[in-house]
Amino acid sequence: MFFGMTQLSFAQEIQSELIKPQVEQPKPQAPKPLFPAAKPGVARIFAIDEESLLNGRPRPVKGAAVHWITEGSGLVVHTLKNGSVKAPYDTTHSARFVITAPGYIPAVGYAINNTSLPVILFPQSRIKPILDSLGVAPDPSKTLVIGKILDRKLRPVKDIKIEGTFMSPFKSYYSIGSFGLYHRKAVKTGPQGDFLVSGFSNDGLEYILPSQEFDKVQLLDWPAAIYDFQKLPQIVSVTLQEGIKTTLETDVIDAMTGEAPAVQVRATVGGQRKVQVANEKGRLKLEQLELRGNMDLVELHADGYLKTWLNFPAHVSTLPPAINLFSRSHLQKIFSPIVYEIDFGKGFVFGNLNTEQFTTPIQIRIFRPDGVREKNVKILYFDEHNQLIKNLPYTHPKVQSFAVANLPEGEWHIVAVDMESRRGTAIQVVRVQNEAVSLVQF
Repeated sequence: MFFGMTQLSFAQEIQSELIKPQVEQPKPQAPKPLFPAAKPGVARIFAIDEESLLNGRPRPVKGAAVHWITEGSGLVVHTLKNGSVKAPYDTTHSARFVITAPGYIPAVGYAINNTSLPVILFPQSRIKPILDSLGVAPDPSKTLVIGKILDRKLRPVKDIKIEGTFMSPFKSYYSIGSFGLYHRKAVKTGPQGDFLVSGFSNDGLEYILPSQEFDKVQLLDWPAAIYDFQKLPQIVSVTLQEGIKTTLETDVIDAMTGEAPAVQVRATVGGQRKVQVANEKGRLKLEQLELRGNMDLVELHADGYLKTWLNFPAHVSTLPPAINLFSRSHLQKIFSPIVYEIDFGKGFVFGNLNTEQFTTPIQIRIFRPDGVREKNVKILYFDEHNQLIKNLPYTHPKVQSFAVANLPEGEWHIVAVDMESRRGTAIQVVRVQNEAVSLVQF
């Protein structure tokens, strides 16, 4: 009897377990990302401590000062708890920054629309042992750059060789092993993706040209990273991150006729060997572009026309819907109201703002690498008939077109100021070469 009761009790216990209401267990939540993801229409950067990345546990740097264009420009913000900061204007297609923080080497780079980009901050204490071990003495007239190459998941990239526009006897150096120790005989990046380059000019545009050995036969080119080291500290750091590959298409037209040029149009992308050619209808497919922490420099050549530069982040929002080619006679005709005030040996900029986004009159302002507004240039605007008017003080809302003349070679920032609110609403980097035309699209 006792045994039977025990069996019954056990059966009842099992039955009670079977019919007991099942409590749904909460689903484990994915960990919150340590660093912010990219958002459309937003340019964001985030600072990471280099030693924490070396240890495999990246840590954001809170409270670092982010100086837009350069230190002393007056436009400065500080990184948040997660190390991030948004660019200062509603529309920031591209803008140079310098990040400073106690105990770190100043970091330089570019904030780019539609991206969230890492900026690695190297401890100041690292630089002297590295230079001593390599036997490198900084040249006061040159810029020394320490950097790191990362993939899309913030992992260091090895086997990258760095070349550039620096002059001999200066060269590039690399770390070896897992601890980031530098060695004079290293010829490519090691497991930590570190490099050091001495000899960059601090008075013009410089190219950092990464390449990677592929199948031990050929080099796979990365896009050129172009920097302007003017008005920056002598020793700075940069972060090169693998970009998002993209292909963009647009039309190439004669600026006066609006038709496809009757000659072949050739285009090259900075850092790439491939020459891309527009078809007979003027349609140009731009391949090998990458959306990343720098701007692609596309150079166009066509017989009878001036050289044309497109310097833009690889995104449709900054690619002109049509690339206008100009000849010297075109420029003389366009600037005929003030032709005697124009130096045709300097650079020209022609720009447009998207009329759907920019619906009010816009005034264009140009800023130098030291963050000071440049007033010794000619900024002119086009009326509703697309005619350049000498004394027009701002854009016509239906056209939103402008031109800049007498601009010396180098890198400049264009700021678009809304004349109704009297505040800056957009910013973009433009690079200029003498006797060439640079095109800008907002």
